[in-house]
Amino acid sequence: MVREKFGIALMMVAALLVSGCASMTQYGMLHQQAQANYVSGNLDQAVAEAAQSLRINPKYDPPKLLLSTAFPNAVDAHLERIENVKRGSDSFKWDHVVAAYESIMLLNKHIKSLPPLLYKKQPVVFDIRDFSAELEEARNQAAEAHYQDGRRVFGKEGISNRDAAAAQFSASMKYVANYKDAAELAAEGYYQEGLRLSQVDDVETQKQAAKAFTAAQGYVRGYKDASDLYAIARKSGIKRMAIIPFEDKSGKGLQYGSVADAIVDGLVSDVMGDQGATEFLEIISRDQLSQVVSEQKLAMSGLVDVGTAAEVGGILGVHEILTGQITQISITPENTVVRSIQEKGSVVVGTEKYTDKDGKLRERDVWRDAHVTVTFYKRTAGASISGSYKIVDVKTAKLKDTKQFRCDYKFDCEWATFSGDARVLSQESKMMINKEERKAPVAEEMVSLAMRDFVKSLSKTLKTYAR
Repeated sequence: MVREKFGIALMMVAALLVSGCASMTQYGMLHQQAQANYVSGNLDQAVAEAAQSLRINPKYDPPKLLLSTAFPNAVDAHLERIENVKRGSDSFKWDHVVAAYESIMLLNKHIKSLPPLLYKKQPVVFDIRDFSAELEEARNQAAEAHYQDGRRVFGKEGISNRDAAAAQFSASMKYVANYKDAAELAAEGYYQEGLRLSQVDDVETQKQAAKAFTAAQGYVRGYKDASDLYAIARKSGIKRMAIIPFEDKSGKGLQYGSVADAIVDGLVSDVMGDQGATEFLEIISRDQLSQVVSEQKLAMSGLVDVGTAAEVGGILGVHEILTGQITQISITPENTVVRSIQEKGSVVVGTEKYTDKDGKLRERDVWRDAHVTVTFYKRTAGASISGSYKIVDVKTAKLKDTKQFRCDYKFDCEWATFSGDARVLSQESKMMINKEERKAPVAEEMVSLAMRDFVKSLSKTLKTYAR
């Protein structure tokens, strides 16, 4: 039925397409887009664009003809899709039914938004059918399907099962707000998982327990004593980390300032300023670290050794040690490349008198070839910092994480100058001539800028690790 109607309408639209060029006004272009979408089978979009065209100009007839077929065909297409989906065995088939009814409701909204329309002095009437009751029923069916799937995995242990159950309970509430006891079940699942995990005397497990108690409160505010249990688990789940000054193996020494120390200071400052990153991470101060190193008569540079780092970590009472090194600091000196081109054209240099064919005295412009030489400049410079870090577990003296980094700062400046007749300059040359010449930053500043990106990259990685 839908296919037959669509075929007839398609022939009508094709006739409209060849009847002439549509107006290039906004409403005319919207109608053309609607026609194209109708022909390609995108009926919903065709209705939306045709309706928008008529809202702009209710007297414009072509979209009225298009809507008279596009709207009922679009509705029928969704109804046919609904019947096909209902006959299927998909566990979440009602999701698709809801989507189809919502599409019909949107189509109705487009039609209802139209002003009164006339075609050949007769009112244009559309058959708008109300499917709000069917939509409500479909939403209830979709909510129940997700609810039952959530109940299926609700009793299974493991955070992945709790996540899966909670996701289904959330889906049910997306279709029907506060559906049954979905929120309470999601909260209880995380609460029970938190209780189970909190019995394990391990920092990482306590951290996961705290996250479970937080998730429970995300579904039901103030759920049972989850807030108090979170505070206990979080305290036990905080990792204490010592960040040891990086070793500078670049051979640059202090040529560009204390780069290694600056990187650590920037890293600590950035991480400690992020509340989310420090929920389960505590970084000991440099003063504490320096005191231990001094008392133990250790060289700071020796702490990059995994065994020594673990030993110092035990003395400091930390769980992990982060050590790192700067392997290379390089500078790309300022370099300016110069190239010149010639541009030419004709320009007016004056006027002259002449007698036209009717014997009248007139005046005309006098043209002459002109040239201009444009000199383009491109100045570049840069700096790069390469390095790596590693995180050592104090208890096992094993590597927990290790990464390498390279961050670059690139300076680039382009401008131009000219000599000759500016009137024949191309648009591109004019733009370049209007740009200002800039000097590259000094080496120390470029290293500092590269270091800023180095810290940002390292900090981002550490924050992800801490969470």
